[in-house]
Amino acid sequence: MKRSVLQNFHAIKAHNDPGFQHAMKKAMLAPTIGKLDDAAAPYLARNDPYPPYTHRIGFKDGEEYWWDSSSHRYVAHVSVPLLKISAQDDFLVFGQFRKKLNYCMENPNVIVVKTKCGGHLGWQESPPPSKNGDKKGSGSWSDVAVADFIEALLQVRDEDQKKKNGRMGDESMKFSPAVLSRL
Repeated sequence: MKRSVLQNFHAIKAHNDPGFQHAMKKAMLAPTIGKLDDAAAPYLARNDPYPPYTHRIGFKDGEEYWWDSSSHRYVAHVSVPLLKISAQDDFLVFGQFRKKLNYCMENPNVIVVKTKCGGHLGWQESPPPSKNGDKKGSGSWSDVAVADFIEALLQVRDEDQKKKNGRMGDESMKFSPAVLSRL
């Protein structure tokens, strides 16, 4: 987090608000991410949770920022299949994810995938070489995982539709081993 602040030092230094300057100095001296969030919270961007979803700046403290950023209070209301991917080496949210895992597990529409690595939004991978051997662009294994998840959902829907057309009384959906291996 501090590295990100340092990478944007010139833009931060150009900011005229003395309160902002003080908050950034306090954030840079913070011994923990929580203290950093407390210092920076009044200057973080947010959207109101209700229409018209206006954009504004500022949270009371780091706790309010994390409460606003967390999805655990909404996951119970998810009514469509949702793939939740979390990496064990995500130093920002994996601990909180583990504490709130029960919210995801209580909803049958949520599939949770825990990976050993990936960091916080760090799911980049080297792209496969093109036909001529060049590597162009960047790839993300999480994009591939999401595409596989959607493909598996479509396959389950098609299989379920075939079952309903063949045997109207059978409402249960059984996953084939091929579909389960894709998830």
